[in-house]
Amino acid sequence: MRNRLTVAAAYVGAVVGAGFGSGREIAHFFARHGAPGLWGAGWAAALFALVGAVVLLAGLPTQGGRPVDLYTRLCGPLLGGAIRLSSLLFLWVSLAVVDAAGAALLHGRLPPALAGALWAGAFTVMAGLGPRGQLRSNLLLVPVIVLFVLAAALYAHHGGGGPGPSARPGALPAALAGSTLYVAYNTVLVVSTLGATAVLVPSPPQAVFSGLLGGAAVGLLCMLATWALLPSASTGPLPTLPLAGVFPPGSSWARLYPLCMSAALWTTGTAVLVSWHGRGIRGPALALLAGSAFLPSLAGLALLVDRVYPLLGYTGLPLLVAILWHGVRGVLCSSHGV
Repeated sequence: MRNRLTVAAAYVGAVVGAGFGSGREIAHFFARHGAPGLWGAGWAAALFALVGAVVLLAGLPTQGGRPVDLYTRLCGPLLGGAIRLSSLLFLWVSLAVVDAAGAALLHGRLPPALAGALWAGAFTVMAGLGPRGQLRSNLLLVPVIVLFVLAAALYAHHGGGGPGPSARPGALPAALAGSTLYVAYNTVLVVSTLGATAVLVPSPPQAVFSGLLGGAAVGLLCMLATWALLPSASTGPLPTLPLAGVFPPGSSWARLYPLCMSAALWTTGTAVLVSWHGRGIRGPALALLAGSAFLPSLAGLALLVDRVYPLLGYTGLPLLVAILWHGVRGVLCSSHGV
């Protein structure tokens, strides 16, 4: 049971830091659509659960115990090879985004370069602990993130928050399209992380359970964060403020917000390390990659999230389609006894 929870927590950690580290993504993909954004978040929850189950089933080791090439199995040799290569850059930029978000979180307390260097240094040290040590931290931090986002959503609607924005004509189709793009945006990191952890759930029932649990938890967090942002529908430029703003200034919850967001960024950073480890990048090479991500983080969170990160994230669109088709084909084959 512990291994299944570990894999599910790794799934949550792979998405939550990137999706919640800025807060801007939830506002852009869900909350700005008003109430239909909740339907979009629910659709994202279903997609995340399906993606988790299919990817973990596809990532089960072969009978000889050898790990599989998930990209080739899901997308074929040509497209799979291209996505595998682009995912290496995606993982590196993902860690740079975490470093930049950590620097933004400490804005006004430390110079941005020093704050980013401290985050990069922490991941460089964590690189030496191996995947087990990296994944154990997720088991402790993910429940903290879930509880905080739940508290933010409840306070936003019962602690003085006003009604959410009314839905515009055509908002539901736009919300569903945005949620689909959001899932695709995160699929590359999800596949890399779950592929590296599939060995912990060696049987099909365990793989399905972990994938469904992790995906549903990610979707629930999307729904809660969207619900928290609906009263204000904040789309401001400061990436770490939207959820903190629902609490009274100076309250204990407001002071805990930076810690919660640090936990979210930490879980995504460890997901990147686990993904690299699963690709055979270990020891000094892993530490060097983790430390070098500090350099692109100097470009700033806004540039990385708004420009560079989405461009790399569009790689996930064909990968998401391949995963969904793989799942449908598996169901059809099973129903015909193939």
